[in-house]
Amino acid sequence: MRFVFNEENTATAVESVQQSAISCQKVIENGQLYILRNGVRYNAQGQIVK
Repeated sequence: MRFVFNEENTATAVESVQQSAISCQKVIENGQLYILRNGVRYNAQGQIVK
């Protein structure tokens, strides 16, 4: 298979990036991955963990 891409529009040609008001952090506790987003803890499947 051959893939041909238009090289004028590359993904690295980003002109500006806006900062997001959403805070997100990934942590590993007791061998499990948790995602902390806006004060809510999720597991790797996206379920809320209490």
